[in-house]
Amino acid sequence: MSEKIPAPATGTVPNIRFAISIAVIVLMLLAAYFYVSISGREPGGMMVGRDFINLYTAGELLAENKQHMLFSQQAYMEVLWAKYGSDYTIHGWSYPPTLFWLAEVFTIFPCFCGMHLAFH
Repeated sequence: MSEKIPAPATGTVPNIRFAISIAVIVLMLLAAYFYVSISGREPGGMMVGRDFINLYTAGELLAENKQHMLFSQQAYMEVLWAKYGSDYTIHGWSYPPTLFWLAEVFTIFPCFCGMHLAFH
């Protein structure tokens, strides 16, 4: 006698299709973001990782014993413009001095590596 193979549970195939569709969409969005961010700029022209750049630049200034520059908007922007170009948008150090230790930790790594460690 031949045995009948049971049919898959109702809803299994649509669930798999939905999961695959979501995975494809997420991968496409990630690919688009990384493609756009190769230049270091988001679609609106803003630098990728502005908050981390803020933290990293602070760590570099602290290492050079120039922490006073963090609290002068003009001096800080001159540092950012020198490093990232004159089109870098106004961005100030807005964190308390209690975060200096964190800024110093990330400067152990190159900026790009530090940013990935910070956000992963």
